Amino acid sequence: MSNTDRLEQLDALRGIAALTVVASHFMNLQPLSWLRHTPVRLLAGGHEAVILFFVLSGFALTLQLTSVNSPTLLQYLVRRVFRIYLPYIVTVCLASVCYREFNAGPVPWAGDWFNTSWNGTLTNKAILGHTLLLFPFDVVQLDPVIWSLVYEMRISLIFPIVIFLLHQLPGFLFLSLVTAASLFTAAYEMHCGTNMIGPSLLAEWAPTAYYVLMFALGGVVAMQRQRIATAIRSTSFSWLLLLVSIFVYWFARPLAIYSLGRLGDVSADWLIMLASAGILICAISNCRFSNALKARTLLFLGRISYSLYLIHLVILFTCVHGLSVHGPKVILLAAVLTVPISYLMYQLVERPSIRGGTLLARTLVFGRKTSEL
Repeated sequence: MSNTDRLEQLDALRGIAALTVVASHFMNLQPLSWLRHTPVRLLAGGHEAVILFFVLSGFALTLQLTSVNSPTLLQYLVRRVFRIYLPYIVTVCLASVCYREFNAGPVPWAGDWFNTSWNGTLTNKAILGHTLLLFPFDVVQLDPVIWSLVYEMRISLIFPIVIFLLHQLPGFLFLSLVTAASLFTAAYEMHCGTNMIGPSLLAEWAPTAYYVLMFALGGVVAMQRQRIATAIRSTSFSWLLLLVSIFVYWFARPLAIYSLGRLGDVSADWLIMLASAGILICAISNCRFSNALKARTLLFLGRISYSLYLIHLVILFTCVHGLSVHGPKVILLAAVLTVPISYLMYQLVERPSIRGGTLLARTLVFGRKTSEL
């Protein structure tokens, strides 16, 4: 199985995850909240999807940084900024314009979750926080999904250091260190009386140490992928691993929170992280699962997954605020517009950004190869 095949499978997984984020947010609206009490709730795993994104990113970045033709450090940083940050900034600008033009204040029929966003005055300080990603700011005010992109961007920039440690330290010691950092952060937040999602939604720095474990686990899977694939490719164990991983991915959060109280959030995150790694392992090792992920629809969703993730709430908020007098039926309009507008954003913003980063990186010859760190 070639690296290209593996990346196609990762794209498909990202597409599925992005779609569940969209479904999750639509079901947060009061008129659709009843769907969370039906089997359809399995399609609404927003927080789970973010953890899967982090594990997949760690895997993909490790492949990039350890390949034979690995980029220099500067080339890598340029590509990541163009890949993640430029589409993000465009989204922030679009969201800001829509916020100012269509914000109708509280929309009672949409429910409490909807009305926590697009409230108050959008200050210059808030815009600066969204732009720099350096100091805490309220990510919920403009486009709540961007909380994960804060950590995606921060961890991406320091990920070459993670790869250096992964090369220099025994695997057990490496995982012990990043696990200890994650545990310490979680313990600190619980001591302060908060869970991890609270500081995350304020873009604080502490959760960076918490989420780096998820990237690191994806990196370990990437480094050991050939050994893992050889071990389980020809056995029924891969199917058992896939079924268990999907079950844990779907049900760990409600079960852990119900049974473990304050420890439930962190325990669920770790279980979902392990389940995400299991799904990833099966995607690169189980030929039938791999081929299923190459379905055209899934690959299309994979291509537009980042744009879909970025823009869907801006579309939803704009439709509901701008047409609130028409009632809940405007939710259907937002749903219909989401994929076409995401595709346009992919074509007009995301794809040119990727190409621009690649072209600029090719012109740069600076420093040692990151694989030689």
